[in-house]
Amino acid sequence: FFHLLNTNSVYPLKVVSFPDDYIESLFLLKFYELLLNEYKMVSIDLIPKSVPCSNDITYDHVMSLMHAFRGLANHSRFQVVTDGPKTGGVNVLKLDEGVWRRMADAFIVDVRGARNYEMMQGLKKQMFFGFMVCRDFSVSVSGLSPRDRPLVFIRHLQGERSFDGFKQRHLRSHPDGYMLAKRTIFDNKAKLEGGHIAQIAKSAGAQPSERWHALAKFYSANALDFDKKWGGILEEEVKAYLDKLSGRILVIGCGSGKEVDYLAERTRTRTIFGFDFSSEAILIARMKYHDLRDNFLVEDMYNVEYVLGGEFDAVVANASLLHLLTQDDLTIVLQKIRSRLRDGGLLFVRLIHKVGCALLDMDDDSFQGLITPTVKESLREYVCSNKKGEFIDVNDLIQPHKSGVLSPHVFQKLLSVAIPLREEIDGHEERGEVRWFVYFTPDELRNIILASGYKIREEIVVHPHRSVPTVSWLSALLEKV
Repeated sequence: FFHLLNTNSVYPLKVVSFPDDYIESLFLLKFYELLLNEYKMVSIDLIPKSVPCSNDITYDHVMSLMHAFRGLANHSRFQVVTDGPKTGGVNVLKLDEGVWRRMADAFIVDVRGARNYEMMQGLKKQMFFGFMVCRDFSVSVSGLSPRDRPLVFIRHLQGERSFDGFKQRHLRSHPDGYMLAKRTIFDNKAKLEGGHIAQIAKSAGAQPSERWHALAKFYSANALDFDKKWGGILEEEVKAYLDKLSGRILVIGCGSGKEVDYLAERTRTRTIFGFDFSSEAILIARMKYHDLRDNFLVEDMYNVEYVLGGEFDAVVANASLLHLLTQDDLTIVLQKIRSRLRDGGLLFVRLIHKVGCALLDMDDDSFQGLITPTVKESLREYVCSNKKGEFIDVNDLIQPHKSGVLSPHVFQKLLSVAIPLREEIDGHEERGEVRWFVYFTPDELRNIILASGYKIREEIVVHPHRSVPTVSWLSALLEKV
């Protein structure tokens, strides 16, 4: 939930909320009061019951409580809706037309109560459900024991259902004797509680977590600029690969949606889906390509095995896997992607090869007098002051704002003895604008691909980067075997 908020810093983000019990709703109102104070781009439409229904909170109840929640009373980004549900559970078929319009405009639908959870499965919205397991029905759908009084807070992507086979619950039982649906929440616990995003949150301070949060911060702050610079540019070599794909296609790290739009336009189908871990990028994609708005999802690439259901004919990973948290993770993610492909399905992958230089290990004879002892010492000071050890991006050495000590001739000499880089933080640390990258040589990529259950449909192609001489793109079309 907070990942969606933290990866959006520009665009309004509307939450539509369906509260449940009166006492529980007191805590919910306090939560929303704090939320609006912390996140200035969030607005909330609260839709309580419009008539009394058992112990559920109603519109009149909420309004009578506003004196106790001064942070919500008369707040421009908080609205209590008068025409809410008139039944104990939220029957979506009987909702007021105005409520439907609010839901259509929402980025998040926050639903409380077990009955509401059971009745609001499968809506084409990013949903969050919160309830306590305390009766037979909620045991059957959750797979959890009421003896533990478990509190459930889960998310659904668009169109998702987290339980099914309720009528077959006589065929399956909980150790405590309760009947269980064919598929329950607990059967998909890792997915519904957030998968990799939840693991990252729990490992705060660890190195992979720091790298992930640096990426999340960067793409939240720069999603709009990235779309302005690159959102309309799709390289011809990339189009050549995309033109070979058809059927149901998933785009990993889709950003503001250019690959999804290109494939949907070319194939004339609605079966092209894209996801990105930046909610801001997805908001941009939904605004740019309104007819495809339901095809864009907020998700982490490490959760690719959880995105939507069924198999895909093809998967696209264009410049997204270069942000894996470690180089070793490529095998793991390729295997997860493979699990989503049909037999013979295709994967287009595009990664980066980059070289650096071990300057401190070089003697003066390596450059045949091209670098004087004075310049060599200047380079040594540059390397040490940048805290990059002995390996640095040789491209940095001819940037005027850094050292400016090398001529292009010497720079080319450095390239000739350059060493492949494996991984690095790159960017402007002083401004907090840094990204984490992993790099591969063509041979490394080939070996990992073959070990991950693919054959190389078309040999790996190396494309020089248009503006950075030390960087090359590695493109490959793979087939699941």
